[in-house]
Amino acid sequence: AEFIAGFYHYLLQNSANPTGITILTFYNGQRKRILNHLKNRPLLAHHYTNVVTVDSYQGEENGIIILSLVRNNERGEIGFLRVDNRVCVALSRAQRGFYIFGNGTLLAASSPLWSKVIEIMGDNPNRMGDKFPIVCKTHGRQTLITYPEEWRSCDGGCDLECSENLPCGHPCPLKCHSYPH
Repeated sequence: AEFIAGFYHYLLQNSANPTGITILTFYNGQRKRILNHLKNRPLLAHHYTNVVTVDSYQGEENGIIILSLVRNNERGEIGFLRVDNRVCVALSRAQRGFYIFGNGTLLAASSPLWSKVIEIMGDNPNRMGDKFPIVCKTHGRQTLITYPEEWRSCDGGCDLECSENLPCGHPCPLKCHSYPH
């Protein structure tokens, strides 16, 4: 939930329209947890955020879909993620960008449908991994995000110092960022 909130924030920092993004999850408890993480980010407190369950999103779509798959256990239980029609709804709502966050190994071992999805996502080019690549628009540098707290350090840019001057003429003391001075 925290990782998804960080990614959502990153998208907004890089000019994504909040009404063009929907965060989907299979469970209402996960929906509430994601909303709490979004509200805990001061810059997101007053933004419109569409976080809904898959069951309540049938027949709708959006430009960017972020799908949260919360199942991760040693018993191999995936609950609602095993229901093919729910999976079909979840996988077919994106118009331009689709991001899935979850445990691909558990899903592939627990469901033939998820196994096929994971196989397709792993084909050339491989779109899976435990690190999420982002690219700074200013410097073209790639940063790999592995843990939720790493979103806070990238501020929409990369780890280089900001190379611009403030309106007063002093150099900006911040790391690279996506917002103007």
